[in-house]
Amino acid sequence: MDAQDKRTETNPSDRQTDHYDYLIVGAGLFGSTFARLATDAGKKCLVIEERDHVGGNLYCEKIAGITVHMYGAHIFQTEEDKVWDFVNRYATWKKYGYGYIPEGGYNVLIENLLKDIPVRTGVSYAAFCKDCPDSADIVIYTGPIDAFFDCCHGRLGYSCLDIQIKEIDQEHYQDKAFCLQSRHPAWVQTVEFKYISGEVSDKTVVSWERIQDEWDPNLLPCRPSRYDGNGNYKRYLQYVKEAAKKYPNIVFCGRLGRYMPYNMPETIVEAMKLAQIRLNT
Repeated sequence: MDAQDKRTETNPSDRQTDHYDYLIVGAGLFGSTFARLATDAGKKCLVIEERDHVGGNLYCEKIAGITVHMYGAHIFQTEEDKVWDFVNRYATWKKYGYGYIPEGGYNVLIENLLKDIPVRTGVSYAAFCKDCPDSADIVIYTGPIDAFFDCCHGRLGYSCLDIQIKEIDQEHYQDKAFCLQSRHPAWVQTVEFKYISGEVSDKTVVSWERIQDEWDPNLLPCRPSRYDGNGNYKRYLQYVKEAAKKYPNIVFCGRLGRYMPYNMPETIVEAMKLAQIRLNT
């Protein structure tokens, strides 16, 4: 059993729940970064995640011996020393193209951020609150703010990711990592992960990734369309107002909670800012 399996508990009602300083909803990059900073500041934290794995959209799996980014390829690029210094504490990075990737995949980064912090996967916030009400002083909520309120002011706009991943029984599929797939106009790009990871296999793994601006409940909301001229920002402010009035102990943050198209370094910076405000770090 690996480190992640030892931490993972899929049913919070199976054991007595302690009281926590912070309940972090979402084990993506923002939630994992804030959990690390809060824990290092002496706060008692619990992380819950609705998916069956940690890492959010950075989650990777090994397929045919190749590290595959299961929610689209992610290349890390930053010029901020504080961000670079921070991520180097938790992963070893290697150069790739215009940026960097962690050796072993992003799971290494997330696992190290969450080391010794209790995490429960496969648990929604609503289910957790039903089983364990009032378990934390403050909730750090990184999910979509409109979904939290059942879209009562209307659904916010998101770009959605449609991705298909296939293991192919040949050494290579294309001659580089990223290619525009002109043969299939609906697809934005194909990604062959062997070029990114540098791993050796007699097979290869390719993803077909398409971003669409129209909302589709069957696809993954991946990037807020905050300034699209369709009233999204106005609706977002309605949710912010309602959140402040009804849920003063919940902090909506991260890309989906703040409804901001953060990239990875910006996500870390925002988590640091929140930690500075909340923890006086």
